[in-house]
Amino acid sequence: MTYEKTPSSPMIVEKNGLTYNSTTGVFTWTKPRSNRNKVGSRAGCLTKVGYRVVTWNGKLAYEHRLAWFFVTGDWPTSIIDHINRIKSDNRFDNLRDVNYEVNNTNTSAKGWWKVGDKYRSSIRIGESYKHLGYFDTSEEAEAAYDKAKEAKLEDLKKAQVYLNWMVETVEKETKE
Repeated sequence: MTYEKTPSSPMIVEKNGLTYNSTTGVFTWTKPRSNRNKVGSRAGCLTKVGYRVVTWNGKLAYEHRLAWFFVTGDWPTSIIDHINRIKSDNRFDNLRDVNYEVNNTNTSAKGWWKVGDKYRSSIRIGESYKHLGYFDTSEEAEAAYDKAKEAKLEDLKKAQVYLNWMVETVEKETKE
């Protein structure tokens, strides 16, 4: 499913005692769940790795996935990526539903490391890694990685355009 975001559209959604503000990315309680959870207080907590989680409908859920559900009405089909890489920033404008490969392009990983007196560079494509070579300097290794990453992004963009066209074609045929 494709979902078109409207820029900076503030939205407050309430479901089963929990409210989500799409502008701030904050969940608050609208119904008391226990003595600790007061109406109006921030729901959830921060995990050790930096994501926010909340117990909702008896299950522990990542807030970014819950935010997607609250706004779109659908559970994410893949991975919810934090565009700015801040794991606790759950503003809807900062979230996107992407596949594993696209999510991995939004990382601070450098794609190269030192091996002896050389620098090895590689990039992940699907479930495997493509070896890009050994280089004399870290700059050369980084340049090789950046070039491969750009090519990979172009391929992903072409695939997304094709996928969108296929979805539109199927939707049009089913309506006729």
